[in-house]
Amino acid sequence: MELVIDIPKKEYESFVEKSPYGHFMQSYYFGQIRKWKNFIPHYVGLRDNKKLVCVALLLEKKLLAGYSYYYCPRGYVIDFNNHDLVKEFTDKLKDFARKNKSIFIKIDPAIKLHDLDSEGNVIGNDNSSIVDYLKSIGYKHLGYNLGFEREQPRFTFRIDLNKPFDEVYSNMHPTTRKILNK
Repeated sequence: MELVIDIPKKEYESFVEKSPYGHFMQSYYFGQIRKWKNFIPHYVGLRDNKKLVCVALLLEKKLLAGYSYYYCPRGYVIDFNNHDLVKEFTDKLKDFARKNKSIFIKIDPAIKLHDLDSEGNVIGNDNSSIVDYLKSIGYKHLGYNLGFEREQPRFTFRIDLNKPFDEVYSNMHPTTRKILNK
């Protein structure tokens, strides 16, 4: 597989939109927005037989003495259960980073660790093996934050916007509705 740098906008955006692992913070447009915070967006991915198999938005932040770091909001658009693909992409990104004098790559993938019941007890899915695998190939886990002390909040919620607005709105907490009305 080959690492592709600067994937064309249409191809990149199509891959993110169609992927079950896509997130708006991995979109082409989010990279353009982050330019206002002095990040340089890079749209990279892996091709296997001319077909994209994964992509990433790498936001480069310039540091002193020509060094930089890369931040990948919400991680790569990839199946994190496919260990071979994750490893190959990681290795190629590390090489890319070294060649460009980057000191690290930071990711915060939107991986749901597990489900919780209303009492906060762990139920159902357990994706701790993904976290363990990422650590085994060199990623450092910085612990679990409770609020906004890192790049992204630990807990996020998704709303199905395909439902009628009145239904979505009526299912919101009264305080949330009050804030929206303001």
